[in-house]
Amino acid sequence: MYKSQNFEVDTGAGYTLIPDNQFKRLGIKRQLEPTGIAFRSYTENVFVPLGHASFEDLYIVPDGFDPLLGRVWVRHLKINLNEIDQNTDNHIQNEIFSIQNITDIEKHFPEVFEQKVGCVLDFTIKLKLRDGAKPSYTPKQNVPYALRKKVEKELDSLEAVGIISKSIASDWGSPLVVIPKGDGTVRLYVDYKAGVNDLLMNVNYPIKKIDEVLNSLRDSKYFFKLDLFKVYLHLQTDEESSIIQTISTHRGTYKMNRLSFAIKSAPAEFNQVIDQILNGLPKTIAYFDDIVVHGKTKDQYSRNLFACLERLREYDLHLNIKKLHFFKQELNI
Repeated sequence: MYKSQNFEVDTGAGYTLIPDNQFKRLGIKRQLEPTGIAFRSYTENVFVPLGHASFEDLYIVPDGFDPLLGRVWVRHLKINLNEIDQNTDNHIQNEIFSIQNITDIEKHFPEVFEQKVGCVLDFTIKLKLRDGAKPSYTPKQNVPYALRKKVEKELDSLEAVGIISKSIASDWGSPLVVIPKGDGTVRLYVDYKAGVNDLLMNVNYPIKKIDEVLNSLRDSKYFFKLDLFKVYLHLQTDEESSIIQTISTHRGTYKMNRLSFAIKSAPAEFNQVIDQILNGLPKTIAYFDDIVVHGKTKDQYSRNLFACLERLREYDLHLNIKKLHFFKQELNI
């Protein structure tokens, strides 16, 4: 009994591919043979086929990819390309080209635009102390009584999601600084300048210079600037680094379990991680805590943006939706 199988037709593709689970569903009894080759997707990700079966060559690839009918099979099956409905493009293409505004992007990537701090599990930051460094403790600063409930609400919120955790005793401590905001809320800042930062070794990771960023954009006409939500807090620290970052407050001390933006090496630590996360994505570049996606055409720009947002979702990175610069033909950096 014959079974049907849908493929995306691509006459520019020299190979025909099918995911392993769909190949098995067809019940075809053919021995898979090793290939010795690898494929590269339009997002520049490399994947290796599990093998190929001998009809005309059919490459069985890992699950998660779309079946692709290349030109050799199109020719042998005598497919009339003029009869193919132009509206039956594969779902990935439809998703890419439906991205026309911020609402469409939110619809496709709701996790990325959820206003919360994620956690990049693949990387752990380790702060390195200078030789002979000894623990530094600076007592808490006084918090005005009028602000205490707001400060405690912020501390409770950070503790609830594991960004900070209560520490009963610590030789380390840097004072919490409270900054009132115009909207009636407060911003919490930790002053590491007087103690911890002087004890830390520099991280000599080369952060891109502005002329390097501008040079990478020179051939593009469309730009999207992404701002990461509470950027450094996405990066977890090891236990020793969490203790080094301990905060002294009117409530006692808290370990800081994520990378604080007030740590002097935070920009270099973050850029080292984000460059690895974005590696291989076409026309995508990080500059401090911003990510710029660009392209020569709207089509290329949309594909690059789609690939970048997929990568951010994979690593649990979240964007600040209030600071997006979408489909710009001019960009301020």
